[in-house]
Amino acid sequence: MRRVERLCRSAQPQLRAADAFTLVEVLIATILIGLAATLLSASLLSATDTARLHGAQVDLESALRSARYWSRLHHAHTWLEIDRRGQRWRWVRTRANGAPNDWHILRGVQIERVALDATPQSDGRSAESASKDRLILRIGPSGVALPWRVELRAGARLLKLQHDGLSDSLQRVVEERP
Repeated sequence: MRRVERLCRSAQPQLRAADAFTLVEVLIATILIGLAATLLSASLLSATDTARLHGAQVDLESALRSARYWSRLHHAHTWLEIDRRGQRWRWVRTRANGAPNDWHILRGVQIERVALDATPQSDGRSAESASKDRLILRIGPSGVALPWRVELRAGARLLKLQHDGLSDSLQRVVEERP
């Protein structure tokens, strides 16, 4: 029996005070891990906001491109509607055949402002309606529309986009970062 006890004691390592961590070392390690996690989460949130803004820009460009293509293909007017209150957009083929596309919600992005950049001109470019909450932009049979702009916000980031009325893309005017 004594022999078994001696063997058990010899198999167990003897802990010395130098083998353990002190409370100060544990606190310093915890603080460093917390700082690293804070820095990483801040950059991750910033990247998420940037991705949401880019996704909203691509969605609006796609709607614009589709409306302009349909307008030129059928030689008819289309309308691009951006609703600030509902945080959504859609394009409508023609008022005559009635059935508009479904509304597309901009998820994770707020529409801060929509506006026309010019008044209707004599070359056929005109808008049906524009207010601070809604823009209904008429796209002519040639695919030409009035210049317009939109401001999008995701988190603390603000992205200002504008369209010249002629191209298929939205130009970034400014992107404000916190």
